Amino acid sequence: MKKVLKVLTLSLLVICSFNANLPEANAYFACGGTPRCADAKLLYGQAVYSSSAAVYFTQGETIYYSWENDKPGIMHVTFYISKGGVQVGEMKFAAREGMDYGFYTVKESGYYYLTGACEGGNDTRCQGGGTIQLW
Repeated sequence: MKKVLKVLTLSLLVICSFNANLPEANAYFACGGTPRCADAKLLYGQAVYSSSAAVYFTQGETIYYSWENDKPGIMHVTFYISKGGVQVGEMKFAAREGMDYGFYTVKESGYYYLTGACEGGNDTRCQGGGTIQLW
């Protein structure tokens, strides 16, 4: 009986130590197969800026854009919609481990992007991501 108990205890310790070393899953927004959607992400310690792939929108359509920060990120992210390298619409801020979103009515048909900047473009301690998509 003592031998079985020792084996069970050892097995439980091995399983618990394995699970403790798994990387934490990030919950940042991603398209996941949503049509007319693109995502961008920032990884801790790697980049100051990030942009999504281009998504085509037609005049009069509404764009929904969002950003969510995750651990271990400790800085806020400034994010916005751009067209032709120029910011359009309102700039938004996702606080440390927070999220925010916005809407933009397309004034001119074309390709639009989501751009995120860690601490407004001054830091690399952000983790998370966002999406741009048809609303």
